[in-house]
Amino acid sequence: MNDHISDFLKLKNLEELEVSVTLNHVKELSADFGKLKGLKKIKFLNIQFKEFPDWMENLTNLEHLVIRGCDIEEIPSNIQKLSKLKYFGLENCELSSIPKELNQLKECRNLRITDANVAKFPIKHLPPNLKVLDIRGPRFAYDKKELKNLNDKLPSVKVLSMLKLD
Repeated sequence: MNDHISDFLKLKNLEELEVSVTLNHVKELSADFGKLKGLKKIKFLNIQFKEFPDWMENLTNLEHLVIRGCDIEEIPSNIQKLSKLKYFGLENCELSSIPKELNQLKECRNLRITDANVAKFPIKHLPPNLKVLDIRGPRFAYDKKELKNLNDKLPSVKVLSMLKLD
């Protein structure tokens, strides 16, 4: 993948990119991906990122970001630079907390953090205009009462969980 980055950089009007690799094949991507400033939608599947890529902050036109199957433990504070982000999905990862800077993503309507190590979602850290919060996965620590409380505190947000409220 990294061997072909110069070919990708020639695609000046590229708006969508999906990179899917076999498990444990690619551990990082070239920082040159940060030069694809026209990208609006990215999906990274099974790239074993240990950290959120620094170059991602350069993709300021990004509206849709999905990273699935990685070892990322934290979302950096510079996530707020992705101010046009409408959909953010971090799935099947080692994420253990939600940074307060997520609340700076005013355009974000859909936050999907599934099958992660996050125990609870501090409401004050969530994007202010959120419409869907997807927290499905077996590792969340909410019980039915806490999930109902979360629903009550976020009346305009659809909370998706593995738990079913009666």
